[in-house]
Amino acid sequence: MANFLPEAGTFEEFLNRFLEGTLNFGSWFDHFKGWTNQTASMDNLLHITYEEMSLDLHGAIKRVSSFLQCPLVEDEVNNCVQHCSFSKMKNNKMVNYTLITNDIIDHSKGSFMRKGKTGDWKNMFTVEQNQYFESVFTSKMHDCNLEFVWEVQDKEENFSVTAV
Repeated sequence: MANFLPEAGTFEEFLNRFLEGTLNFGSWFDHFKGWTNQTASMDNLLHITYEEMSLDLHGAIKRVSSFLQCPLVEDEVNNCVQHCSFSKMKNNKMVNYTLITNDIIDHSKGSFMRKGKTGDWKNMFTVEQNQYFESVFTSKMHDCNLEFVWEVQDKEENFSVTAV
């Protein structure tokens, strides 16, 4: 928990404030759409999701490398894959926020990086919360031209994509 922020309350209270856009930094939907609605005219923006990286980290790294016009040899790609795995990053103090002092982040209330599992939101949301989220998300993001990946079935199977 970030100590410089007001108490988040329960997950349900946080979710409601998130969906209402009343968190400290405003609406995530407005923020996200503020830059993504310009993507049609921006050839210097790469949209990639955690789920895509989870499904094929090797391919995602090659995609980023290509986008940056910075080709990597296979050993470099494999090195990136090794260092960018969730387990490596979760244990890397330069990534997992554990170097930030307790007066800023109270580490006793949980870690910044949880499980690294795609689709784990289903373990957090009730049916009602999921319906509320879907309703708000669909309403707010109906005109967004990007695709959202909600879960990866299996690394061997295709992943489901929801376009809004």
